[in-house]
Amino acid sequence: MSETTNQIPPNQLRSLVPPIVGGVLSIVPGLGQIAAKRVTRGLVLMFMLFVMTGIALWRIDNENIDLEVAFSHEDDTTALVDIAADASASDDNILNTPDEVDLTTDTSDLPVRADILASDDRLTTFLAALELVELPEYTDTERALTLFVPSDQAFNELFATYETAAEYFAAPENLRTLLRYHMVEGRFVTQTYIDFGTGDINTLADEQIIEVDVGLSSFSLNDDIEPVTSDILSQNSVIYVLDTVLLSDELEDGLERSVLKVSVLPPNIEGENLSRPQRRAVTYAFLALSLLFIVYVWNIYDGYRSASNNPAPSQLFGGFLVVATLILGLHITEIDLGKAIREVDDVRPRLVQILWPWDDVWIRDIEQLNGSANWETPCDEIAPPLQEREEGQPYLIVDPTCGEPSGIRRTDGTRDEGTTVTIEAFGFRPNEIAEVWVKPSSIPEFRPRVDGEPLSVITDSNGDATLDFVMPNFTIPDTAVGSIPVIITVRQTAEVGNAKLNEDFWLAFESIIETVFLALMATAGGLILAVPFSFLAARNLMSINPMTTAIYYVVRLVMNVIRSIEPLVWALIATIWVGPGPFAGVLALMIHTIAALGKLYSESIENIDNGPIEAIQATGANRLQTIIYAVVPQVIPPFVSFTIYRWDINVRMSTIIGAVGGGGIGFFLFQWIRIADYDAVGVAVWMIAIVVTLLDYISARIRERYV
Repeated sequence: MSETTNQIPPNQLRSLVPPIVGGVLSIVPGLGQIAAKRVTRGLVLMFMLFVMTGIALWRIDNENIDLEVAFSHEDDTTALVDIAADASASDDNILNTPDEVDLTTDTSDLPVRADILASDDRLTTFLAALELVELPEYTDTERALTLFVPSDQAFNELFATYETAAEYFAAPENLRTLLRYHMVEGRFVTQTYIDFGTGDINTLADEQIIEVDVGLSSFSLNDDIEPVTSDILSQNSVIYVLDTVLLSDELEDGLERSVLKVSVLPPNIEGENLSRPQRRAVTYAFLALSLLFIVYVWNIYDGYRSASNNPAPSQLFGGFLVVATLILGLHITEIDLGKAIREVDDVRPRLVQILWPWDDVWIRDIEQLNGSANWETPCDEIAPPLQEREEGQPYLIVDPTCGEPSGIRRTDGTRDEGTTVTIEAFGFRPNEIAEVWVKPSSIPEFRPRVDGEPLSVITDSNGDATLDFVMPNFTIPDTAVGSIPVIITVRQTAEVGNAKLNEDFWLAFESIIETVFLALMATAGGLILAVPFSFLAARNLMSINPMTTAIYYVVRLVMNVIRSIEPLVWALIATIWVGPGPFAGVLALMIHTIAALGKLYSESIENIDNGPIEAIQATGANRLQTIIYAVVPQVIPPFVSFTIYRWDINVRMSTIIGAVGGGGIGFFLFQWIRIADYDAVGVAVWMIAIVVTLLDYISARIRERYV
């Protein structure tokens, strides 16, 4: 058996160094103040310097900052210029659009590329990125693409290497560029690249290329990045899986530039070789040590003044504590005003929707005119049945009534064109646009596209129209037997009737009414229970004997504990207790209101004038009579004021507890935020603002009259 030892691991020993150093650096000025009989000042000084210095040194160590690198003046931009020059010099060897080799394998029955990505557990990050941004090139299933898909581990390594990568690619445009850089027009299998040799290929990212290095039986991309899985075939796609995220020169330069210089760094720290968290750590350490130096100088000055019986004013010490606290808070909360300013454009469209949602709140009924005709593929001996024609309704005539859809686009961009269908439409509204829709029985209804635009036609003065289009490609299931019926529809839509408020408005209106009464019931219930507890928590009324004093401390402790737990937590508990809904919200707010109002009421009781109490007691009144006739009349005005204020707080708080099932408008507000319906969010915000403003006005009038 091996013997166990109690040795401390080296990494734990290293973690002890920062607080030890911080303590040594901070103890000297603190002891100096204590020796001068300023014990409180000395202890506070020691604590603040200990915390700031310890955190600064710990962050330097934790971020693995090499100070020799941090203070280096080496400029890496030369290497980037050389890389750009090499790329320009290799223009003669660029495969801008190599001749694509047609695949011998029929891929028409294979899954689409989105299904392939979704079925591979290694590719969830790439798929999630595609869902965050809109890429028409990717969603166009008829467009042939070669995809180089980084694995989840590859993205993890990217974020570990570039600590600003998450922030940089949070910008939609940067993320789109990254995704497009992993896509190449056309389908290319491994043999295609081997046949055409070493060179560069264009990606869907504008003017950003991938370097291809060809071996005997494989190829690599950008600095020997070899696919871990090759030639995954899908409809109109060839997919490669990579263990590294591909970065063009432009993307790498953007990541480097995202690590902005911090203006408060000392002049000899270039910071070019530090990540953003490392910059923040160095900045904080610099400020903390600078303050430490200032305190040492001030301590010497204060000692000199004290020796002359003229100590330095305490305002200087207080000012230092304020500055030190603000710097500590700036570091802990990671405030980044530069980021807030740089990324304001990302929030501007949403903010406009929230501040003015009324353009989409007013709606009108939609009237549709539909004319349909039957079509089928492939042709059968029996023609498809004609749609029944109704008097006064639109109708269609299609010719031919059967045929073939277009084939899948080949890697060279060509495909087998489908049957050209002629549509004659009659009985529609004149001189208006009519949309064409196709509904195969195997898939949902969709609109055919011509040159990327949805197919439509404008009717003539009689409401008639004629157009030709090629039947697009659509999926035919392997289990299909015989002909597949297809319904071709020409549709006109128009807004009719008077404008009316949409469903979201009425839902928000009903829920804000629920919110007001939810807050009212919670405030009323809390008021009833807070009043007796407030008398038990008033020191001037309970300091009669040891038993009443003990009751006072117990009640104050219980109210402090209840008040320290946020209503959101109480709402979670109440939701488990009685289920989601407004009743859970009432319970959560009422529990918190009891403690909050109890504290405010008790402080009002403690601040009453003792004159009336002494006068009532002089008449021989007992304790209860003294409270009723001397205490209660004095506390009614502040009680009313605090109660109205608490109702206002509960109305606003109900918008938060709705997130966990506490009812009210908050429930719908967070649902709308989750589905990105910011027009509805704006309506809810307006409702909340209007109600809070009205409550403020009403409470002001009540206070004027009764307080």
